Amino acid sequence: MTIKIITDSGCDITQAQAREKGIVVLPLTTIIDGIEYRDGIDIQVEEFYDKLKNSQIMPTTSQVSPGAFLDAFEEYKDHDILCLTISSKLSGCHQSACLAAQGFDNVRVVDTLNVSLGSRNLIDLALSYIEKGMDIEEIVNQLEIDKQNCKVFAYFDTLEYLKRGGRISSTVAAAGAILNIKPVLTLNEGEIVMDGKARGLKKASSYMANRIYDEIDFSKPLCLAYSGMDREGVQSFLSSNQDILKLNNPAIYQIGPTIGTHAGNGAVAMSYFKK
Repeated sequence: MTIKIITDSGCDITQAQAREKGIVVLPLTTIIDGIEYRDGIDIQVEEFYDKLKNSQIMPTTSQVSPGAFLDAFEEYKDHDILCLTISSKLSGCHQSACLAAQGFDNVRVVDTLNVSLGSRNLIDLALSYIEKGMDIEEIVNQLEIDKQNCKVFAYFDTLEYLKRGGRISSTVAAAGAILNIKPVLTLNEGEIVMDGKARGLKKASSYMANRIYDEIDFSKPLCLAYSGMDREGVQSFLSSNQDILKLNNPAIYQIGPTIGTHAGNGAVAMSYFKK
């Protein structure tokens, strides 16, 4: 049986990219001003960031339902199905997938303990294992090891959306705005934690580069991303830290609505695997 990968849009793989990769991306729902939009289907990234900028109410997101996973599992029941979800600590997608998988002997559900670029990198790694001819049990076992070494770091231009989403307090956000503090966040066991902070984007950029440069495994997937409509921030990160990171034309992606709701505009993120 061939292996089909099914995931959710919290991995920030667009529908067009999913078709190219031969995988299925089920959309989370973003609710803006009371209207529901399926990520990448009813709303595209450009429209989302425009609405985010102009909305007075913090958008919310809704997980992929068990029914949506069930329909996808039924559609590909003649395949071995590898379902990779964003972190169960941050979304109910993993629980939905596990509920839907009950009764399917051909479905394996893996909690990536990651989001956005981190989940994307694990999916790309899984695709490489499929190409090597590994069976689904071998892939699942290897991914359980790989995900412990899959890292995501990001710094943010604004604290407003982290505050609105309850990730930081109003007091921290206010102090950060006054002092121009930029937090550098990472994931630890699937949960968002603060790794450090710096005054201004330039110092936050330098902190992140120096924090990660000596632990990157360049033989495995590596990529960067930005939130909003302007690549200037991620390009500045690359040019300012080229001497440290020595990255040669890395893949750069745009953060979609699910993660962009909390990041706002101007975030820069990088995902890689530790040596």
